[in-house]
Order: sequence, then structure tokens, then C-alpha cells
Amino acid sequence: MLSKRILPLLLFLLLAVPGAWARKPTKPAAKSTPQKTQPKPKSESAPKSGKSSGSDENPIAAWSGALDRAEDRQGEKWTVYVKDMQTGETILAHGKDRRLIPASNRKVMIFAMALEKLGPDFKFKTQLGLTHILSRDQNSITANVVLRSNGDPTMDSRYLNQKNPAAVIRGWIKDLARSGVKRVQGEFIIDASAFGSEQDMRPAAWGSDHLNQSYAPLPSAIAIGQNLLEVAVEPGRLGQEGQIRIYPSSEGLDIDNETETTSSSGCSIGVCCSDDGRSLRVTGRIGRRSGPEVDHVPVGRPLAFIKGIVEDELRDSGITITGKVRLVTDSNEAERYEIGQVIGEHDSPELSQLLHVMLRDSDNFLAEQIWRATAHRVFGRGDPTMARKLEQQWYSDDELSWIEPGFDGSGLSRRNSFSASEMVSILEVLYKSPYRDYLLDCLPCAARTGTLRHRDMGAANGRVSAKTGTLSGASALSGFLRDREGKERWAFAMIGNASGDTNGRLVGRVDQLMRILANMMDSGYKPSRTADSQPEKPAPGAETAELVKGGA
Repeated sequence: MLSKRILPLLLFLLLAVPGAWARKPTKPAAKSTPQKTQPKPKSESAPKSGKSSGSDENPIAAWSGALDRAEDRQGEKWTVYVKDMQTGETILAHGKDRRLIPASNRKVMIFAMALEKLGPDFKFKTQLGLTHILSRDQNSITANVVLRSNGDPTMDSRYLNQKNPAAVIRGWIKDLARSGVKRVQGEFIIDASAFGSEQDMRPAAWGSDHLNQSYAPLPSAIAIGQNLLEVAVEPGRLGQEGQIRIYPSSEGLDIDNETETTSSSGCSIGVCCSDDGRSLRVTGRIGRRSGPEVDHVPVGRPLAFIKGIVEDELRDSGITITGKVRLVTDSNEAERYEIGQVIGEHDSPELSQLLHVMLRDSDNFLAEQIWRATAHRVFGRGDPTMARKLEQQWYSDDELSWIEPGFDGSGLSRRNSFSASEMVSILEVLYKSPYRDYLLDCLPCAARTGTLRHRDMGAANGRVSAKTGTLSGASALSGFLRDREGKERWAFAMIGNASGDTNGRLVGRVDQLMRILANMMDSGYKPSRTADSQPEKPAPGAETAELVKGGA
């Protein structure tokens, strides 16, 4: 009886709530059906979400998607290109033809150009000598004294067995005095014509943010101590000025000492050079119980600084110059002062050793000097105009498509611009050249050497050999990724630019991609399309990350 009463009630409830039994299966159908049947366009960027509702997303697709969002929301700009050197296939292309600021990746071009035009055995030279002696009478000679260099960057303590480089030039002048010369009927010529007239000043292509920064010493044809001053401040008497010591020399500089010795143990010292390079201002406080506080600052006018050292040593050595101590930057004029008798000279280490330091440690001064010196060797003039001309000639000789030459050698200029595809093409030229093994030895290695020694790239550690690049708002990495057998397999370049000081974020993206690429390579990743099938350069502002998919 009870069942006969309940059955009508159940039927009534079901009819009163139509669709109640149909609602539950419709939800999963609505979720899953479009995902399984709707294809993703081949040219589409990686998914906008880093999560997948069905299965784990391809890590490189997630990385590309994060890059898209960073460009849309944070104003970042990227150019990325990864290429399999064995097959010519593209592994990843994201705005690969977009030109951005490469920072110190510029040094890869300097490396290539200098090796070809100068040769690995090339040596710089700095000399002090006399022109043809017209007459000699007891302690007097009729001739000119000439100090000359072709851009030698190694008149520095680390190349001189820790000897003060100013003392080297002073020693040569002392040797002249020891030879019996006390009077010179002529001039003392400081021949800096190798770099032309565009020196002894901050390069026009550099921004003001590099002013007074120790990483940005000024280039000059004659240089000592990498054109840097080491300023050491020690405590004086309480309430009095600190004691200042300047290396390699303070000659020709007006020192404005605004330091104060305090009773504390802390210190805070600032050093800046005036715009005309003639004075040095040292400010701040140093505790009475503090040790020396050391700072480094670029010499404001390197050639004028050397002129001051020369004039001071001539006085100390008792040598009178009847003419002037004069700077010469015009090559036609410099040709009149041929050295006939060498008093002293310094030869640099071979270029191959210097390029090793330049790439591995990202030495800006070496890069600037080598860039200009290479142009001087080829054209007889090593100013930026001729260096840019030589660089374009190098691109043409190696049958590379037109690439905008850089505006400096170090990569400090924000006027430099290169794309990832251009960088990879240069890397391929070097890899196929006789200098391949030397290049690989010079490049920093992830978690091992140089500027990459503290970068953790996971599975890519010890397998990435690449040049770093870092400026405020710019980060770059270009080089090679090796397989597990140690063979260079993929060439890559990635350059990221953004507003403000965001290097930590940009570097993080770069290192993350290297970890992903190493894992992909280890898993046997093979792209399904070749580099030739990639789309042409997108319209300005329309660059997107294109993932070239393939089987595992």
C-alpha cells in the first residue's frame, strides 16, 4: 500500500522539476567538447593561460605565453630565435626580426671583426722615442720626443706585473735623462692620432647614465690604468678631512676634498670627475676606526691626464723642452714625427688573450679599444665613423644581409640595435670559421665561468656557452646549447628590453628558457617545420611568439 502512495509522489516531483536529471551531464559536455574539437591556428601564440584543463601544457608554449602577457601588460619587448644548426630547423621564433638594444652582446661582433682584420697574434704597442736627431751638444739635442700608441689597452697593472702604469712612462723619461739629455730643442709630441679627434671625451653615443661609472672608462689611443682612477680615502684626525690617495697618479687634477672624519666606524664616500676632466670631487664621511674606503671613477680627459704626468716627470727628471708638450690627433700631422730611436716600449699580450678576457668578463674598455684599433689598422683612422664602416664591410664580406653597424664597441650605447635572427646568423658564421673552438673557449659557460658563473640554468648548466648582455632595462644572451654528448646543437639569441631597471625579471625569463630548451633537447624534441617555412617579419607591433611544434 505504501509503495502505491509514494510512486505517484515521485513522478510528480520529477515532472515538476524538468531537466533536473539532465543538468548534471550537460556541464562536462560543455567543458570538454570544444577543447577536443576546436583546433588551434598554427600561427597562434602560446595559450594565454599557463594552465591546461585537460593535460600538462608544453613548457615552451607556457613560456611563450608568459612572454606575450609580459609584452601586453608590462611593456616588455623581446626578440628570440633558436635554430638547430644540424638541420637548419627553427626550434622557437618570437619576434625574431625585431631589433632591440643588445647591450654587451655587441662584443660578439667586435670579437669576429677583430679576429679577421687583426689576426689572433696581433699585439698593441706603446713607445717613447726620438725623431731623427739633427744635432747633439753635450746635454742638449735637437729633435722631438714622441710618445705614441695604437690604442694599447694593456698599460695597466694586471698586464704589467702589478707595476703602476704611470711609473712605466715616467721610467722611460728618466731613461732619457740618464742618457745625458737635459735639454731638447724641439717638442714633446703625445701622438694619439690612431683614434682621431673623437676621443678625450665621453663618446657621443653614450647616455648620461654612464657618467662617472667605473664600468664605462673613456677610450683613448694612449691609455694608462684602463683610464680609471682608484681613489682611496683613509680617516684623518677627528673632525678633519680624510686622507686621499689616487692611483695611478693625481697629476693634472685639482682635488676637491670634502670628506670628514667622524667618531663612528662606518663610512660613505662619493667620487665624481668634473665634465672638463680637470678636477676630482671627493665627498662623504669616514669613521676614525674605519679602514681605507676605495672607489673607482673614469678619468674625465685621458689624454690631458697623460699630458700632466709627462709634464710632471719632465720637471722631476730635469729635462727642458724648448717647444711645447703637445697632443696630436691628426694622422697627417703625426706622420711627420717618425720615431728613429726608441727609448722605451711596451708590447701587449696577443689579441687572442685580450679577446678571451673581453668576452668572458665582458670588459667594456677592451671592447672599445679593440673596436677602434681594428678600424685604425684597416683605414688608418680609428674613430667611430670608420669603425662602423669597417663593421658593415665585414657583414658584406661574409654575405650577411644588411645589419645596422653598432655605435660603440662595448654595447653601452642604447642606439645599438640587433635582432635575434641577425645575432644567430653572426654566430653561425663564427661557428663555421677556423676560430670556432677559440670562440667556444672564450664564451662564458653557464654555472661555470665568466659572467655566467653564478647563473643557474638547471639542465643547461655546463652546456650553454653564450655572451651575456646587461643594461638597465635590457638583458640578452646569445650563444650555443650543447647536447648531452657535448656537441653544439642549437644556436640561439634572445634579447629583452623594458622600461626602467628590470634586469632581474628579464634575466629570469632568459634562464628559464634555457632550462626548458635543455630538457626539450634531452627528450629528443624534433620540430616538424624547417626554418624556411617560418613566416616573414610581422608588421610593426604585430610580432607574436610562434611555437614550432613537433613530436617528442
